[in-house]
Amino acid sequence: METRTPYSCALQEKDSFKTTFHRCLLTDRLGRGDYDFVRLAKMQPKLTFDLRFLSPDFRMQWFETPFKEIMFTTIQQRINPGWKYLLKNQPIYPLGIKEFTQKLVDGIKEYLKENLKKEEKYLFLHSGGYDSRVISSCMRDLWEEGMRFDIHFRCHQPEEPMFLEIMKRQGWPKDMYSVFTGQPDNYYSIGHKENYLNGWHNYNQSMNFWSDIAKNEKEYTLITGLGGELFKYIALHSREYYPIRCENININILLQFNPDEGQWDGLYIRKFKDLLMPLFGYSYMKTSLMVVPGWCKFNGQTDSVRIELTRRFKYGITDIPYGRHNYSWNLSDKFFEGMLKDFYASRFYKDFGKHITIQLDFTNLSSWAAKLWGFMTTYDKIYE
Repeated sequence: METRTPYSCALQEKDSFKTTFHRCLLTDRLGRGDYDFVRLAKMQPKLTFDLRFLSPDFRMQWFETPFKEIMFTTIQQRINPGWKYLLKNQPIYPLGIKEFTQKLVDGIKEYLKENLKKEEKYLFLHSGGYDSRVISSCMRDLWEEGMRFDIHFRCHQPEEPMFLEIMKRQGWPKDMYSVFTGQPDNYYSIGHKENYLNGWHNYNQSMNFWSDIAKNEKEYTLITGLGGELFKYIALHSREYYPIRCENININILLQFNPDEGQWDGLYIRKFKDLLMPLFGYSYMKTSLMVVPGWCKFNGQTDSVRIELTRRFKYGITDIPYGRHNYSWNLSDKFFEGMLKDFYASRFYKDFGKHITIQLDFTNLSSWAAKLWGFMTTYDKIYE
């Protein structure tokens, strides 16, 4: 059987792996790689479920998945070979923070120029936060310079006021952006078993607030602002324990405190035509990893570097209040009763329910039980 490195396998299918440091690559014991958990699992002649995952007290290591045959790749396996030098500690930036943040802007624009194609359709999940407004400001600069691309900016409640003000100040036409109008109950349309997840992660990560725009997700490349919180992580967590994955301390911090191991990224790559993450782009990271630690101050909402970053644009976006991600799920008792019914009717419960000795409660969307339900959807998809 042919074996390929996880990097080369992914690179043949998705253009974004050339320019983006994706976290979501999985591998098996034969060295085959994929971002799609289900597809890789179906390639295995045998799958062994790790019963430790059925204990709420179990703390998995970053590379582990519920199947013993499948694990996450190391950084060394997944990084584009041309950028491996970033795995070593980089020298701190030699100039001031103004020059540093301008260099970050240049890196984002370089990434966008490499990836945005006139003939493709893009959907940008834009919040009211600083990362989104920086990326869309870079896009607006390029737009005014004559670079055209087919994009729609989509936000959701409760960040509507900040988002709309950002769009207004940047000067985007009103038909290029919108706020999702969902149902009062289950606004984000989560908890549907058929919308299977990508491994061991919370079921609320199946949220969808673009169904009215991207009815066929495979027609769109998704863009997100994930990855920009490095400077906040340095301010808050630089002295805490984190796994040593490479020599570069900042990469270790960035990967430790971003959610999960990239399951959400892999889910998006599987659903959409591709996934672009400018703040995980190599052209941005080559500068961001050189940040002077003393510049990284947390003000209770965001960090001083990203505030300074917004000042590199002419649109006056710095003083727009930060949009906190206070999701209003509005889930009913009937919703959770349906989730329990689906779980107890699942193939996963049939195979492993006898090992579950505690009463299940799916109401905490970031709990062990939420990940258990999410993995059930993955498992049942594998064995359908």
